[in-house]
Amino acid sequence: MSRKVKASLSESEAPPTTFLEGTSLVYTQQAEFASIKSLFLFIFYFYNVKADHLIINQHTKLYLPRKTHSEALFQLVSTQRDHLSPYVPFATSVNNVDDVEKFIKNIQITNQSKRSLITYLFYKEELIGSVGFVNINPKHASAEMGYWISKGFQGKGIISQSCKKLIAYGFKHFDLNRIVMKIIPMNERSLNIPRRLGFHEEGVEREAFLNDGVFYDLMVFSLLKSEL
Repeated sequence: MSRKVKASLSESEAPPTTFLEGTSLVYTQQAEFASIKSLFLFIFYFYNVKADHLIINQHTKLYLPRKTHSEALFQLVSTQRDHLSPYVPFATSVNNVDDVEKFIKNIQITNQSKRSLITYLFYKEELIGSVGFVNINPKHASAEMGYWISKGFQGKGIISQSCKKLIAYGFKHFDLNRIVMKIIPMNERSLNIPRRLGFHEEGVEREAFLNDGVFYDLMVFSLLKSEL
């Protein structure tokens, strides 16, 4: 069945001064910061020191969204609308680079407000998708994970590796206890990701996702910190 949804992303147009390698911050210059409660450690890791990316492997990185990603994102979406539209609602709502810039600005706002941690997926410096957390709930130490990838890069293990690294990062540095994935049943490739990563299938949310005028069921998977 079917309906629609949208995403969001953070900006610092100056060249990054710090970066993430594995789950450790590597500093390239001094950064001043105040004491922060453990529940909000992610404020420090991604914003106060302006960390720019998380290294997945030699060729793959997750970058915090920037305005400079707009052109590449628009080119990717505009050439793959048929592939992305059923699962990535914003693919039907951006018609030019200006639309993408506004979209990225919205994501930066939700990232900075700690409601999300959406990143762009790069392979050999080419933007090929997105992986991130949305609906972050500090009170209940939970978040929902989402992802999408260019058709030409499917089936290479890139999404699985990226999700695995970001999940470990979320449990360690965001102090998350529960991560959820919600997937349209007809998206068989995507269903393999939570199963491969050890998520537990909880059930189905009926007609829970509206995209382009159609309601879709969502299969719900979850992983607890204690299950890693």
